[in-house]
Amino acid sequence: MDAPGKNKKIFQDALLVSFETRHPGDKKSNHGLAMKAAEHLGISEDRYGNTIRTIPKNIMQRIRTPARHAREFMKEHTTIWATSRTNLNGSRTSGNQYLLMTDKLVEFEEGMTAFRFEWEDRKRKELFSQWGMICADAPTALNDAYNPNHFPPLEELKKQFEWKVSLEPLWDVADISRDVRLKASKDLVDRCVEGARHDQALRMSNAVGSLAERVIDLTSDIAERMDYTPDPAAVTKKGAQDKRKGNNLPKAPTWKKLSDLTDTLESMNGMFEDDALSETVEKMRDLSSNIEEMGSSEDVRKTLLESEPEREKLKDQLDEIKNTAAPALHRFDEFMDS
Repeated sequence: MDAPGKNKKIFQDALLVSFETRHPGDKKSNHGLAMKAAEHLGISEDRYGNTIRTIPKNIMQRIRTPARHAREFMKEHTTIWATSRTNLNGSRTSGNQYLLMTDKLVEFEEGMTAFRFEWEDRKRKELFSQWGMICADAPTALNDAYNPNHFPPLEELKKQFEWKVSLEPLWDVADISRDVRLKASKDLVDRCVEGARHDQALRMSNAVGSLAERVIDLTSDIAERMDYTPDPAAVTKKGAQDKRKGNNLPKAPTWKKLSDLTDTLESMNGMFEDDALSETVEKMRDLSSNIEEMGSSEDVRKTLLESEPEREKLKDQLDEIKNTAAPALHRFDEFMDS
């Protein structure tokens, strides 16, 4: 990978996206309930707490599901764009920016829109249409813990929901000295430019590391599932050994996920040009070719089920992929230490 900040492709082929949602707080603390429960259970009051739900748990879980799937979808198509080291989930569940290839924009917007429609539909059918009944039932359902202030009019409840997808251009810091806001002393402009370059380099290093982490996490999971040992005590109704017991060998969705990640990695590394990621893509393609030679996903599973050498062969390839990706995992730390 070139020195962070020197690759111009990233500013031509990518943009920034972010996704945030807001839902009403359906959990409310209730001191009185906590005191009664603590007394009943014989627990000290300062060691016990309790909450109530103003909205039935299953309703809010179903409403939040499309937002959770949308966030997963976004992260599958992007990589983190942040100045601090993050985990696979970007540390925070909202507020972060992610790098999206411009050629994926149409697919990204279509996917996020579909999740938004599902979210709106669930709100309308499962909560808004039932709000009157929920409010009427609350005094009985909550008894002494009932507080009318927790049950606003429907129009106010609707305002407590928010779904926001933001798209922003990605600017090259090389142009920052021409920013009209920086028409000050040369010393000030130089400091601003240097700070922006450092910030940009951190983001690039972190983005590369995040991609490597995704590869390592997925290949590690697949490798673990290759450790298949039939249970000799498990038998079918006909008395034969039941090889299904303990069989966690990958199925079609896992191989599809591996293929999609390979495509994403190759596409994004066209911007970063990291040597470790380039080699990782080659090894992932080799693994995919070996999988395809076995036939359909069912054929693959059957072959792996019956052949320990084939399982060991794939495990070796998966280990090679992890080892190849590992140097890219530490680009952020390398930059910080430089």
